[in-house]
This record gives sequence, structure tokens and C-alpha cells, in this order.
Amino acid sequence: MLSAVLLALALCALGAVLLLYRPRLKPLWFLTALITAVAACALAAAGARQGLLVARYAEEPGETVDRFLSALDREDWSEARACLGSDRALGLEAEAGNGDAAEAELLAALRGSTLFYSTGELELRGLDAAAELGYTTLDLAALLRDAGPIVRSRLEQIVAERPYREVYDENGAYRAEITEELWLEAVRDRLAAREDYRREGSLRLSLSYDGARWRILPDETLFAALGGAPGKLSAEIHNGKSSALDGLVFIRKRYSIPETALAAPAPDPAGFGRSADPADVRAVIDGAAILLDGQRTVWNEDVELFPGTDFSWYYDDSILAICWKEMIEGKCCTFAEVRIADASQLRRKVTDDVYDSRRREYASRLAEEARAVVASNGDFYAFRPYGITVYQRRLYRCDTAHLDTCFFTANGDMLLCDRGSFRSREEVEAYVRDYDVLFSLAFGPILIRAGELLPVGDYLVGEVFQDYSRSILGMTGELHYLLMTVNFDVGVYNTTTLAHAARIMYEKGCRDAYALDGGQTAELWMDGRILNHIDWGAERPVSDILYFGSAVSQEGREP
Repeated sequence: MLSAVLLALALCALGAVLLLYRPRLKPLWFLTALITAVAACALAAAGARQGLLVARYAEEPGETVDRFLSALDREDWSEARACLGSDRALGLEAEAGNGDAAEAELLAALRGSTLFYSTGELELRGLDAAAELGYTTLDLAALLRDAGPIVRSRLEQIVAERPYREVYDENGAYRAEITEELWLEAVRDRLAAREDYRREGSLRLSLSYDGARWRILPDETLFAALGGAPGKLSAEIHNGKSSALDGLVFIRKRYSIPETALAAPAPDPAGFGRSADPADVRAVIDGAAILLDGQRTVWNEDVELFPGTDFSWYYDDSILAICWKEMIEGKCCTFAEVRIADASQLRRKVTDDVYDSRRREYASRLAEEARAVVASNGDFYAFRPYGITVYQRRLYRCDTAHLDTCFFTANGDMLLCDRGSFRSREEVEAYVRDYDVLFSLAFGPILIRAGELLPVGDYLVGEVFQDYSRSILGMTGELHYLLMTVNFDVGVYNTTTLAHAARIMYEKGCRDAYALDGGQTAELWMDGRILNHIDWGAERPVSDILYFGSAVSQEGREP
């Protein structure tokens, strides 16, 4: 393609020179050159659609595939990650936590049972390639499910054979060593029949050439073949143990959403509720005591509801969300308080799930596409060229001078950095790697940091000193967040300055807070409805949202 373009340019230049210095040149020659140039440009355009016509690669894509599969066979995880072109962990490299013998044996069996092999010719198209692979692996979910009945059967034997004090503690509960023994025996029993749990699958391995080497592009199918996204294997084994020992001992289940998932699991319709009675909300909060893990809610019975509104909520084992609207100092404030079980439940969605998509969409529609429990507008990154933008761990925009940045880490933390904190793109990229940043928001300013309410000064965006509709994200504790919008409501104009809105969030107990895009963009959404009164009563199409999702899959819910 490049050769065709250069040829076209050379011919056009030659024709121009000849016309300039040889004005009596027969038009036929220049016409010939012009036609050739047009043909070359057409060829270049075709090449752009079809891929490179001629290319010389430093290595062939098949070599990268072979090296990747060989690394998996040798359990050389570092080499396997190098083939992916990223340092993301792979499912099969997981190690057992806390010296758990059953988990260690299950992981070893899974690694020993997983085999990849080629099932077709490698496809090559310009800078892209694809390989069809088959694989065999252990059906871990089925094995864990079948371990439960064995636990029950073996428990009956132990109770019948052993003295009471060896089985029960002083409180009449089963001793921990007994339940651990039961679980390990059940796992070993099923591993002895591992051939019964062999399953087969296939996947299409996509590759891309970056000019120096071929890189494998990991997706959900590849991670599924490798045992799931990082952390999923350990969680799956842990949850299998919890189910097998249910009723014998309480083991809190672990929940997460794969990092590469484009949407969260659909929330359980039965988890939503609405009421104007604070007692109903208190009952939901009391039921979520395990999830809250000692943290107190911002919501309390003293909240004075905005006239004609009610409280709304969602609760399942992975997320608690409470939403309400109240008048504070003459301002109409809408809140969404969210506590999640895992950091993966705090997510960002951009239109078309591609950074820099030109399409704009209503926040409510993006929330529905993402299967959100609660959603808010983001920073509307596509509307202005300022700030630092990270999406899916990749740095896209690096304007360090104009806006404060809110980085979100894989642990669910909000890292707040002042404008001018970074001197170069390399510094930002190092920060993203060192702090395991998943994505960022570029609006601001920072309002509260480490429990300190910060003064609001001159700022590039957000009309900070004017009465204006506001949207703010705050954090009150670990995996515990508070969203607020301040809008005018029907017949009552109650917008505010940014400093006043910041003080409201501070008095609600936020230890960190950051301003999102306000005005007509400010929006809170839950259970199919917009909670706040958007300016002019009409949504504004935007480029992105911030949302919280349930991590409990349909399969993980009680029938």
C-alpha cells in the first residue's frame, strides 16, 4: 500500500515538473501519468480495505502461536504473557491461597489436563492473523458440583465413627479441621475420576502485528480455556467449597466480573425495591450486614425525602445500592450510595465499547447495555481535548497541564492527581503500571482528598463559581461510594456552586470526591429510570458512563 501511494505521488510530481518546465509537452504524456496516479491511489485505497499486499515480517504469526502454546505446556507463564504483549495474569498460573491443599491439587490437575492443538490453517490478512485452536481441559464446575454429595456422605460416616469432641467444638459446631478434611477427601475422590470431567472446546486466536512482532489479542474465549480471567479460578474453587460445605460452616463467597467483559451480569429483578418508609430501607441494610462488613451507610433514618419521592434500592450478595432525593440547604440533591463486594463491579462504559468512538448515546441507554445496577454520567471525554484518559489500562490522551485526574485502580481505589503532577507521557504510563490503573476520568477538580475538603479555585471546565447543575463521585470507605447530582427540580431552581456541592459531600462523610461533568450531562440512573431531574427535562447524548454492576451470575442465584 505504501509503495502504491509513493508511486502515485512521484508520478504526479513528475507531471507537474514537466508541465512547469516543458509547457509544450504533449498532453498525452501528462494524461498518462495522471491516469497511472489515479490507478495507484485506487490500488492504495483497496489495500487499505484489504490489508497489506506485500509485507515482510520480523517473524511469522505461526511462530508466535507455537511459542505461546509451548510456553503453556512448559508452564512458563512469563513467556506466555510476553506473547500476549501484556503483563496480564493468566488463569492457569494461579497459585493456591493460604496453603490450601485441595485448591493446590485442583489447580495442578487443571494445568495437567489442559492441552491446546491446531485445528486449521492459519489465516493471514495484512497486519492481522487468526488461528483456529482446539483444546481439552477439566470441567472444574462439574467436578466441584459433584464434590458436595460426597462431603455429606462422608460426614455421616465421621459422625457415626468418631467421638463427639473430635467432631464438634464447645459451641456444637463442626470443627474446622473436620470440614477441611471432608472437603479435601471429596476433591481427591473426584480427581481420581478426572477422566469423567474432561471437556473439549475450540477458539479462534486473534493476532496483530505491531511493526516489530506479532501479539496475541486475548479475549473471553481464550481466558475461559485458560481457566478464566485472573482470579476467577481461585474464586470458583472457593465458591465451590462454600456450596459443598453449606450448612456445615459459613464461607463467604467471592464475586467478580471479568475485566474484559463488556457488560455485567443482569441484576436480579427481585433485588430491586422502592418505599417511602425508612424502616424498609433499614431492613435491607440489616440484611446486607455481611457485605457491609462493619461499614456504616451514609443513608440514615433522618434523611428527609424530597416531596413526592421515595427510597429505592438494589441488593444481592455482591452489591448494595440505595438511592434517594433530599433537600439540603435549599438544594435538590439526588444520591446513590453503593457498596460492592469486588472492585471489578465499578466499571466504565464508552459508546461502541471502543475509545474515541464518534457515536454519542443517552446515558440511560448505555446503562441498559451495560446491565448496570446504578449508573452515572462520566467525564464526556469526547467533548473536549483536555486531560489524561486511560481506558482498559491503555493511555490514550495525555494532556497533563489542564485538568485534575481521577485514576481507578484494580483494587477499586480512586487515586486523585492534581493537574501538572506529571511532566511527561512516560511518567503517566509508569504511574498507570505501578498503581494498576484500569481507567481514568478527566474532568474535576478534586474536591476532597484523604478526608480534607479542598478549596475550589479557577478551573478550566465546569463553571465552578456559578450556580450550575452538578455531578460528583465520592468514596466513603473501602469499595463504598457515594454519587450525587444537584439539579433544579420541577418548579424549583436549586443548582449550586461547586464549592457548596463539595461541602455537602464532605458532610456526608466522603474521604475523597471528584467532580464529574455537570450541567445537562449530570445524570443518575437505576432500575430503568432516571433518578434526578435533568436540565431542560431531556437527556443529552454523551460518550461514556460510570456504572456499578452485580457480580452474581444467573447460575449463581438460588432457584
